[in-house]
Amino acid sequence: MKADIIHISGFDTYNTHDSGNYIVFDFLRKLNYDSKMILALGKRKDDNDTFLITKNKIIDSIEEAKVIVLHDSLFSYGEVRTLYEKLKCQIVIITMTHFHLTTPETVGCPSYPETNSQEEREFNESRLKEKEEAFACIPITLVYGSTYTRTITEQFKMYKQKCFIPLPAEIPYCKSSTEDVRKYLKLNNIKKYIFWGTTQPKTQRKGKSLFDQVLDFLWHNLTGEQRQQIVILNAGPEAGKFGLESEFATIYCGYQKTRREMSTLYRASDISVCTTIADAGPMMISESMCNETPVIAFDRSIACDLCIDGETGYLIKDLDLKTMARSIKKILFEDDLREMSKKSRKKYLTFQSSSAIMEKWNNLFIELMEKK
Repeated sequence: MKADIIHISGFDTYNTHDSGNYIVFDFLRKLNYDSKMILALGKRKDDNDTFLITKNKIIDSIEEAKVIVLHDSLFSYGEVRTLYEKLKCQIVIITMTHFHLTTPETVGCPSYPETNSQEEREFNESRLKEKEEAFACIPITLVYGSTYTRTITEQFKMYKQKCFIPLPAEIPYCKSSTEDVRKYLKLNNIKKYIFWGTTQPKTQRKGKSLFDQVLDFLWHNLTGEQRQQIVILNAGPEAGKFGLESEFATIYCGYQKTRREMSTLYRASDISVCTTIADAGPMMISESMCNETPVIAFDRSIACDLCIDGETGYLIKDLDLKTMARSIKKILFEDDLREMSKKSRKKYLTFQSSSAIMEKWNNLFIELMEKK
């Protein structure tokens, strides 16, 4: 295989959704380069530019490339070095997760080192020294898409060239009004809807248990009438109970097969609450704000770039669950929600402007190819 730019990843779809890796590839191949994508774990889309190749055959399959783009932790750092030694090309690592701060060989250290125990963190840091030595002579450019990822990355010296480029996100926008969407979904226009969703509700970093506690604090901070007004909209692989003491009405919307279907749920909601405690995204924050839904989230994600207190939602520091509960009450019963909705979409469009992101990536590729 030969190409100007070769992307390497696992899947092109995640369940029924395009994977974040494929979305980035699909966006970047619009640039004036010969681009291909190698998938090691699964190919579902009918795309002539993507190729399913088993992991142990990927390096041998590549004859020539000017830039290799790595999207996930498929390769160990030793394999990355082998790849470079064969091709002598520029290598870009995209922080779709935080795997760049872990070692794939380290058992118990997932792609989100912030969630590890102290013992795991210390062990991982010792192994990262080996990774730093392996990467010392490799021209690696690290691209991160959020202020949060940049902050936790800066403490590591192994990545000499770093670029802050928001990740492209081709997000469907529901043009129908909130009232029309609620009518279509048979929801009550008088109620106040809180959206919470994830494809991985049992994963610790998604914060389902934290959301339960937030709802309990919220419940005890509301009048009886206010409690009756709130409804939780939940999307995901399975229905679940929310809150331990609270008794908010809950509507399980099922697993939405497409991002287009998801856009209607965001549009129907008054606010979106994200309790993720470690993520390079998540996309649900961008998707919510694209569809005019303010977001309340912890300062552990892309929310640091998108959530402005009192304007596009609220950014909660130090995992302060009581403050998150108070912010939910404020945004639902005190703030000008209609104005915040407009500002949310405007902030999303500014931060993740397709034209601006395309220009930054093009400039990066020009710079890298001149080094080839």
